Amino acid sequence: MSTFFIVGLVMGALLVSTIVTGFVISVLWGWFVAPTFGVPELSIPIAIGLAMVVSYFTYQHDAQSKEVDWGRTVGFLIARPIVALGFGWLVFQFV
Repeated sequence: MSTFFIVGLVMGALLVSTIVTGFVISVLWGWFVAPTFGVPELSIPIAIGLAMVVSYFTYQHDAQSKEVDWGRTVGFLIARPIVALGFGWLVFQFV
């Protein structure tokens, strides 16, 4: 398989996973949280954003190797918030 096909497949899977996650959170919120606490129901884009915020705060990087690749670590520390903000902005366009 070509590299472009694999990258496209992964990106498509991430997109579908994100939308399904937002749908599931919005439905579960509507079933359990909204009636119990008297709060409004969530739309799918809001649920996606909420899931992004929670995962951003709770993500833990697990390095498998004992060696530290400082270039990769610094790149990750810089790229992660930028990528999260970019995806958040994209989802915010649907709110």
